[in-house]
Amino acid sequence: MLSRRNFLSKFGWLSLWGTIGGLFMDKWFMPQGVSAKSNPKGLDTAEKYHQESKHSPLNIFTRIREPQPPLFKKYPASEKFKLPQDFKWTGISVEEAIVKRRSKRNFAPKPLSLKELSCLLHYAGGITDTHRGLRAAPSAGALYPIEIYPVIHRVEGIKPGIYHYSIEDHSLELLKTGDYRQKLSEYCLGQETAGRSAVAFIITAIFARTKWKYQHRAYRYVLIEAGGIGENIYLSAESMGLGACAVGAFFDDQINKELEIDGLKESAILVMVVGR
Repeated sequence: MLSRRNFLSKFGWLSLWGTIGGLFMDKWFMPQGVSAKSNPKGLDTAEKYHQESKHSPLNIFTRIREPQPPLFKKYPASEKFKLPQDFKWTGISVEEAIVKRRSKRNFAPKPLSLKELSCLLHYAGGITDTHRGLRAAPSAGALYPIEIYPVIHRVEGIKPGIYHYSIEDHSLELLKTGDYRQKLSEYCLGQETAGRSAVAFIITAIFARTKWKYQHRAYRYVLIEAGGIGENIYLSAESMGLGACAVGAFFDDQINKELEIDGLKESAILVMVVGR
């Protein structure tokens, strides 16, 4: 079996020809992942994407020549709330959390503590290796396309509203205040669990961060990462005696509009609700 380094060396000449082709065409040589014969008409969007994002020896060396997008999104004009830095939590083992984990949709009208919110965000996608800047969930190329927007309904010491999780300094940036329980339920196709939760984490993706390196395959990696973050929330909630549920059915455009993101460069891809 070839090691990754030997594989790249063996096929490195393909990269050279791709570069030469790019010099003549003022773009990188980008062969399609599949031929016309293997991509017949009639494929739906998902099937066509999967086929056209396949790796081949010709396309694994290509790179986008634009500057790398920043790894952190900031709202410098927003009011900021520092979250507790104490992440110690003695809960159940990870094996027990996996076995016990179930989607919980009925929540008691009781608030989460500020420490519980802080730990949920940290375990979901916070920085767990300060020396290298690595985070709780794996990310292709350590490019971290995911952003988290907590919609807070009931958390002690935090007024209800929509926030952005500033991963870099583990804080919340206030975007909008108000009661969004009814709106969020409507956005989630009438699912009342979204409004009954203590907090809803809207998970979005800034696709350019991953596409900068992985191009058309990036969307696969973004969704894998979102799933990892969702499972982190599930397991940490289970360990803390809380309930969690993933919500995949929602009106994308309404949520994107509420967050004031464009739905193209950045878009909502998952909602995770947590409560007692």
